[in-house]
Amino acid sequence: MRPPKRWMLMDRVLVVTLALLVLFAWADSESLKGIHKIDSQWSEDAGGFDEERNVWIIFWDYISPAWFILWIGVLAAVGFVWYLFTKDKSEALAIFITPTILVLFGVQDLIYYALSPDVLSDAIGCWASVIPGLNLISTLLGEECPTPTSFYIANAVGIFLAYKAYTYFKSVRTW
Repeated sequence: MRPPKRWMLMDRVLVVTLALLVLFAWADSESLKGIHKIDSQWSEDAGGFDEERNVWIIFWDYISPAWFILWIGVLAAVGFVWYLFTKDKSEALAIFITPTILVLFGVQDLIYYALSPDVLSDAIGCWASVIPGLNLISTLLGEECPTPTSFYIANAVGIFLAYKAYTYFKSVRTW
């Protein structure tokens, strides 16, 4: 059995990691404000929205994947640093996997909606299908595109799975 003080520290590290997830969601909402402004200017210059030439193509091809890599990279770095200090692979995995599950089920996108002027509505659009856990839930519900209902269900499933993963890896002896 591990000393309680170490688990208290690990729990605090996880809270800091989750706070980073909130920070990234806020930064994402701020960057999208800029994308919306660029898009409105491009649309105005083009005389209306151009399906072939618009800022959203750039966003989905370059900016969004970069945010995802940044999220996963920072989460992996926090887990790796924990491993360097403790030499406990199970704890390091818990610190990495828990928030990663939340990202894969769209919890950061729900945080985004809470922090941005955008509203989570039935007109979300199919962009949300890029979130693996949300896409799975949306498909199981027979939706053409994710809806607020599938968002909330995916978030609940993601939070449940993240909690289970955290408690499991926390209870496993180090390897």
